[in-house]
Amino acid sequence: MERYSTVRYGRHILFLALVAVAITFSHPVSAATTTPWTKNQLVAALVAAQKAPLKIATTTPALSALVTPFDISAASGNGLISPQCQPYGHPAIARNPVPCLFGETANPKGDVVLYGNSHVDNWIAPLSSAMKAKGYRLDVFGYAGCPATSLDYSQGPFALRSGNVNDCLAWIARLPEKVRAIQPKAIFYTGGPEFSSLLGAKDQAFATGVKDLMTQMGSAQKLILGTTPSLNAAAPACLAQHKSDATFCQMTYRATSFYSKLMQRDQVVASTTKATLIPTNAMYCQPNAQHRLQWICPAIVDGIVVYTDTNHTTQEYSKRLATVLANALAPLVK
Repeated sequence: MERYSTVRYGRHILFLALVAVAITFSHPVSAATTTPWTKNQLVAALVAAQKAPLKIATTTPALSALVTPFDISAASGNGLISPQCQPYGHPAIARNPVPCLFGETANPKGDVVLYGNSHVDNWIAPLSSAMKAKGYRLDVFGYAGCPATSLDYSQGPFALRSGNVNDCLAWIARLPEKVRAIQPKAIFYTGGPEFSSLLGAKDQAFATGVKDLMTQMGSAQKLILGTTPSLNAAAPACLAQHKSDATFCQMTYRATSFYSKLMQRDQVVASTTKATLIPTNAMYCQPNAQHRLQWICPAIVDGIVVYTDTNHTTQEYSKRLATVLANALAPLVK
């Protein structure tokens, strides 16, 4: 990554990507049917989506009555993957994946798939809202602790420290055919900070694993949702201990930071899979006005607790992201 060229223009890249999504949903991708958006239309979409910029709270009077971390009710997590489609702890579902359904479920004009590990929960609410507005059903396949790639997690550098490795591998083996059967208009992939000790050295191997699995899912438009930032400590516990200053719990990063390396891996994954990368750092972070080469990722934005732990989004913040994505997509609906 060349300094912050990618990060600094993260918002603009995001909405260019969303334009591609909207065009794909409205028409098949071909030279005959795809009409490029004009500069004015792009600017209009960008402005509409930025009506609610991030606001970092320096003090937290609303948290003054906290006694334990669990008092933050908004930090309860999403938990939108129901037991009927949850492979974690359910071997039968792991061996016969079924999607959780969101978006327009009553009379959809088509399907969009979101799949990945537990981080799918960060994006169910935003994508469900955006897809419902466009008339599409959202089919979600998520397996907590199971990175959805074709890598062998039973051995080698990518070995999982989990008692559910066999279930994970069984789920991965059956997932492509389940997605193909849906015949989705688009496929969204998301992951977390898996295999962080291998960042850089094994980025290409990880990306190839993502590509191999996505390729088996068919020819639908592929999109990569960027990795969510990771705080140094779980937000609820940190905020409970630092009630007067939420900035103590925020994460900062620069070009050489761990999070920047995760974003670099996102770029490798997108390039290898020939998918559209949707950077998400600008949804959680903003440039530090005092330090030109640094970004700030707060634990609280506009009075909303952002994370249920270090990198999973709370219910309330997911709703905020839903508004951002819906605003961005609305002007592009045909």
